[in-house]
Amino acid sequence: MVNLVQLGIILICIGFLLLFLSAFLTNKSTVRGGFVGFIGPFPFGFASDKKILYILFAIGIIIFILSILLRKFL
Repeated sequence: MVNLVQLGIILICIGFLLLFLSAFLTNKSTVRGGFVGFIGPFPFGFASDKKILYILFAIGIIIFILSILLRKFL
């Protein structure tokens, strides 16, 4: 079984790879982005667009639920 630290490093590397590929493959001049983080168990964030913010909050809630489930079953 893959260690969770190794899995995290792999996911970060995949994220960087997707970021660099999207930078080279798109011709759009507008950039939208955002940030989501956690203070304790609660997600917070900001974004340049409401749609991006909603997506980031959904991802934050999914990560929160997964962390609770992993704590319970591991």
